[in-house]
Amino acid sequence: MIPVTSPAKPVLSILARPLLMAMVAVACPPASAETKCTLAIDSFSFGTISLTSPSTLTGTVTVTCETTVFLASNGAKIRYCVNIGEGTGGSGPSLSPRHLRNALNEVLNLDLAHDAAFSSPVGSTNVASTLPITGTMEHPAALWVPVSSSRSHVIHARIPAQPALRVGNYQSTFTGVHAEISFRYEDEGSTTMPSSCTTGGAGNPARKSTLFTASATVPPECQLSTLDILNFGQISGLPGPAVTATAAINMTCRLGTDWRMSLGDGLHAQGTTRRMSNGSGAYARYELYRDAAMTQRFGQTVNVDQQAGSGTGSNQSIIVYGKVPSAQNLIPGSYSDQVVVTVTY
Repeated sequence: MIPVTSPAKPVLSILARPLLMAMVAVACPPASAETKCTLAIDSFSFGTISLTSPSTLTGTVTVTCETTVFLASNGAKIRYCVNIGEGTGGSGPSLSPRHLRNALNEVLNLDLAHDAAFSSPVGSTNVASTLPITGTMEHPAALWVPVSSSRSHVIHARIPAQPALRVGNYQSTFTGVHAEISFRYEDEGSTTMPSSCTTGGAGNPARKSTLFTASATVPPECQLSTLDILNFGQISGLPGPAVTATAAINMTCRLGTDWRMSLGDGLHAQGTTRRMSNGSGAYARYELYRDAAMTQRFGQTVNVDQQAGSGTGSNQSIIVYGKVPSAQNLIPGSYSDQVVVTVTY
């Protein structure tokens, strides 16, 4: 008979297992920590702005960073920069001023600054010679437990007085490279901060953007500045020729403001006939007109005898033409009246 023997056992497979385990252990790094940062920026909604004075707001920039330690590490040291660019409205040199724009692409200036005096504009690492918002954080080691912290910064926003602006809505949107945080971090036992928010450190360069807007509404607005006295001088007490005079009403209305001006009938009118009084019961008739030919009465009836126009953003002088008609017997004395000027827009 032929003897039957068992096959040989795979001795080599037993010896190979410790070798494989040793190789896996060598492949693991001695330490590891990962940091992520996010950014939030308040929008600046100015609402309606003034014709003659600046409008100011403050907004908050919030930076939140989170570090997760995977293996033995001393945590993380983080340096960050908040970069605010020109936005969709564009800007002047070195981001000062920034611009909001209306539907016609016209410009409303906007200042964003580190300080309330607006002496230091907020900038970006993407624009040379400007100053971004900067800060640092330190996170202790906590194996597998995320460590998070936040820092807040204030931005001062201002729209300077710009009387020549057109009526309407203005806006600029900031996102992408125009509203981002750049940061670097050190881990694995480092005792120093990264040299900047774009270089140095063991962490890879990282950027995270957000979105905010700046908006303002330029309302229709008019301001009366000066009103001349309509002085007829000396007139004859006996029936004589008519006497005429002119006066100017000066006002400034925002560009694109549609306005209507009306003149009241005065303190002593009889019906719609304007009269000046001598204070003792005697009256002198007179009339006010919108045209030099004195055929268009200047009154207060809508779509009939008001003066209408549109603002230019600069001074507008409205001429009032006055006449004392002839054929009046007047008692000697001084005659006067007061007329209310009303501008509707």
